[in-house]
Amino acid sequence: VSGKYTSKNNFANKYFLANSALPIKKGELFASTVYYVVVSLDYGLSDKFSVGLGTTLYGAPMKVHLKSSFKLGKKLYLGPELHFGWLWMYPSSYFSYGTVKLTQGTANDNFTFSGGYFIADLNESFWYDNNNLLRSYFFNASLSKRLSPRLGLFAEAWGLGGLDNNNMLPGALVVVGLKTLKKEKSSWSFSLATLLFQQNN
Repeated sequence: VSGKYTSKNNFANKYFLANSALPIKKGELFASTVYYVVVSLDYGLSDKFSVGLGTTLYGAPMKVHLKSSFKLGKKLYLGPELHFGWLWMYPSSYFSYGTVKLTQGTANDNFTFSGGYFIADLNESFWYDNNNLLRSYFFNASLSKRLSPRLGLFAEAWGLGGLDNNNMLPGALVVVGLKTLKKEKSSWSFSLATLLFQQNN
């Protein structure tokens, strides 16, 4: 209803690209999209476990994931995740990654630190033509803060390293943005991002 707003951030599970360890409630369906190209769906199986699907406008890559949320303290949550994906046009190509997240705070104000490991076999894809596995570690720090009844601030910092193919060096991604919180069932995020990535000659 125009002029009314929700006192709780119902979109606390998502920053922009990153997730928090805050739970998705049983029976809740959470959908998000980035630039209408990347789409993610999550469904709460219980207050601790959710399953989901992620893909792009083109249907590739596609992944399924299992997320969990365990309350360790009054405002402290642990959230392990497991993701498995593939490129349907290249049946033998796959990727998977696992993440462990730790979130401190509430739905309106929180901070998350996470780390994980990524592995992929893309030997039949059009951009990757050798038989070695691609491996990488990554970590992330994200925060969310409600600025007013209708607006929230979020920020993310990503670190990436350990790519053992194509002479790739560590990279970083930083995202800062604002999120609308007026409506109970929908929200818009507006962000600025910078990507720092190097490659050996």
